[in-house]
Amino acid sequence: MVNVLPQTKKRAIIFRYYRNLIILLSVVYTISFGAGAILLIPSYLASREQADSYERYRDALEGTLGLKERGVIEKDIAVLSERLRVVRDLNEGAYSRTVLESVSDVVTNEVVITGIAFAPIEGGVGVTLNGRAENRNALVAFVDILRKSGTYEGVSLPVSQLVVEQNPPFSIQAILKTP
Repeated sequence: MVNVLPQTKKRAIIFRYYRNLIILLSVVYTISFGAGAILLIPSYLASREQADSYERYRDALEGTLGLKERGVIEKDIAVLSERLRVVRDLNEGAYSRTVLESVSDVVTNEVVITGIAFAPIEGGVGVTLNGRAENRNALVAFVDILRKSGTYEGVSLPVSQLVVEQNPPFSIQAILKTP
C-alpha cells in the first residue's frame, strides 16, 4: 500500500497527530497531578490531627508531672545555692562581717563593689576590693573614705587605675585592722 497524499498533507497530519498527543498527555498529567493532590488532603488532615493529639498528650503529661515549673524551680534553686555559697564563704572568717559592714557604710551610689577577696598575711588580713566607679573623682573619694574610716591600714589604689576618666574599674588593696 502506497501513500499517495501530497507532502504538505502528510506534514499536516503528522503535526496534528503530535499536537493531539501532547494535548492528551498534558490533560492526563494534569488530571493525575490533581488527583494526587486531592488524595494527599486526607493524609495531611490526619497528620495535623495526630500532631495536635500528641501535643495535648504532652501537655497533659507535663501538667501531671509538673515539668513546666521544674525549669523555673531549678533556676531559683541555683540562685539560692549561689547565695548560700557566698554567705558560707563570707562566714568562714570573723573578719568578713567586719569588712562587709565597713564597706557598706562607706559605699556610695557612684561606686559598685563586684568582688571582695581575703588573704591571710603577716600581721592581719589582706583585703582586696574589686569594682567599678562612675568616674575617677568618685573612686578617689571612695579611697579617701576607706583611709579615714579607721578600719583599714595601707589602703592603696594603683595609679594605673586612675587613667580612665569615666567608669574606671578598680582593685583596692588594704590590710584590715584587727580589734
